[in-house]
Amino acid sequence: MAYTKFYLTTPVFDASFAPNVGSLYTAILGDAIARHRRMCGFDVAFLMGTDTHRASGADSFQNSKAGQTDSVDENERKFSELLKIAGVHSTHFEQAYSRQHAQAVEALLRRVLRRSHLSIYKGPYEGRRCEHDQIEVSDSAGPANCEICGRAAELVNEERYFFRLSSFQGRLTALYKSCLEFVQPAWRFEEIRRFVAGGLSDIPISCRRSKGGIPWPDDPDHSVNERCVELACYLSGVGFGQSESGADEFAKYWPANAHVASSAALRDHAVSWPAFLMAADLPLPRHICAHGTISVEPGETEEGFLSDSNLPALEGDALRYYLLRKAGDGSDVRVSSSGLAHCSRKDLDEGLVRLANQILTMVARDCHGKIPARSLFSSVEPTIEIMAADIRAEVRFLLDSFNFSDALGKIWSFMETIDGLLESTASFEHATDAGEKQRFTDVLSDACQGLGLITLLLHPILPATTDAIWRSLGQTTRLEDQLIDETPWNSLRPGKPIGKFEGLFHGAGKLQRAASAKPETNPGS
Repeated sequence: MAYTKFYLTTPVFDASFAPNVGSLYTAILGDAIARHRRMCGFDVAFLMGTDTHRASGADSFQNSKAGQTDSVDENERKFSELLKIAGVHSTHFEQAYSRQHAQAVEALLRRVLRRSHLSIYKGPYEGRRCEHDQIEVSDSAGPANCEICGRAAELVNEERYFFRLSSFQGRLTALYKSCLEFVQPAWRFEEIRRFVAGGLSDIPISCRRSKGGIPWPDDPDHSVNERCVELACYLSGVGFGQSESGADEFAKYWPANAHVASSAALRDHAVSWPAFLMAADLPLPRHICAHGTISVEPGETEEGFLSDSNLPALEGDALRYYLLRKAGDGSDVRVSSSGLAHCSRKDLDEGLVRLANQILTMVARDCHGKIPARSLFSSVEPTIEIMAADIRAEVRFLLDSFNFSDALGKIWSFMETIDGLLESTASFEHATDAGEKQRFTDVLSDACQGLGLITLLLHPILPATTDAIWRSLGQTTRLEDQLIDETPWNSLRPGKPIGKFEGLFHGAGKLQRAASAKPETNPGS
């Protein structure tokens, strides 16, 4: 069976910086989108990557370079550990500045120079750069400090290559009018429209040649700057500029169906990048999924939230749910250890896990441990089944639109309906009247099927938890192989023996105790 491709990317992780909640959320969001699309029948390619070149390219004293390399290695290790905890898995991985990536960057620039040679020109540049960390700090001459090391950035006056972004204003405006969902959510798209309507300036895309940088084609005195290098990973990650096999993969997966990026990187992804692809005469990405700024609450630090001491208590599914529920509509949000602990306890332990345990306990106690069948002439209104069709369609639409917050709200509302119906018939569980007993069994049958649907819809967000519930419902198929649109309402076969289910969220108490143990911050200190 041939599946439609879906190519999804996240920005490369810059290991010069310690991992933060924002970079972790970007990866979690990308992974959840990838899992959802697979369950919609797509052949998904999910690209992630890292950039570690600045440590090797730093022009500083040897001991500074050694210390910086150690820091980069530690940042990489920490980020990999966080991805493992959060259950994030990519199909493709790109190392910026690797040999194949450098070839792709050169191929892209040569393509632009051939097909749109007036789009690139050489001109005077004045700005600020940190030579220690090999990073562009500011495109203006005003004083500025490096965001990595804190040093005062050096004033740079030199010739550079520029991309004539200003000449693409009309084409970008036309793109935004014809592709009304190019950037999601819509209000982030409106920000981009206003920015472009205000006029665009040309952008520098080279710098003076630096150790470890990618040389400019046919001009060894210049290196390609970070903006081009990092965005080009999206092309090189699926074989652009490579041999025949790489070309086949590129033809299969490009253009990208979605670039996931933070609001801080949105202009590069929604303005500069499509303009550069236009100049290269390459197909444009279908969507830019923009999420907001994720920061920690006052009184807590990024380092504290993601500290090594907190890692044992950070449970992957709880972390995924907390971040996607809070930030899954693209908003700017603040997070905290106590907020994660509260969310894990209230929504997961006392919500999903409690409902699953309640249903499975009733099945074990009242139906000989087997999925009950609904009677043919049941007097019970099929409330859950009727709602299920709407919930399935609504959640599919919201997840297709990258709106995880509202999708989770719909699922939890459905859970409350099931909970309410079980409560309304609880008195019939031990009834002696045959009609009342059958009514209870019918509602329990619907509740089992409803739990199966909830498990199906939640899998992209809570993969480990839903796998456990799916198995406890007696299912032997892999949940990730189930298709959302093709899994029928009565997918749980009546008479199928159930398994054992244990709640998976044990870290909430640890996080709550850790948060409570932290000294309160005195606003006046």
